[in-house]
Amino acid sequence: MRMSSGRAGAGEAGSPFHCVITVAMGGSSAYLLELGRTTLVGTLGYSHLEADERLFLYPERRIEHRYSASIAATLRALHLGSFAPLVRLKWERNRSTIEIYDYRRVVAEFGVTSAF
Repeated sequence: MRMSSGRAGAGEAGSPFHCVITVAMGGSSAYLLELGRTTLVGTLGYSHLEADERLFLYPERRIEHRYSASIAATLRALHLGSFAPLVRLKWERNRSTIEIYDYRRVVAEFGVTSAF
């Protein structure tokens, strides 16, 4: 579990540039499974962010719920020297009251990692 806080903006209270405080918290978990010479790793995550008040550019204060998941496989049976291929698929969804922070993302990654 993690928790953080931050501050954005500068200036006097009441001005359009005064400080807005955000608080974020969330957690994640990982799962590991060995299948012969293949290692599977899965992750799930959630985080929540809230601003104490709205920024002057937006009609509402910022509130977000971020969900994430990934699955990765290291294929040690296909090694080249001490390196093995890595395949990872990630999914992320951020639900936000502010449209520019509201998104969906799907990513596929291919690479190599050290096989030991």
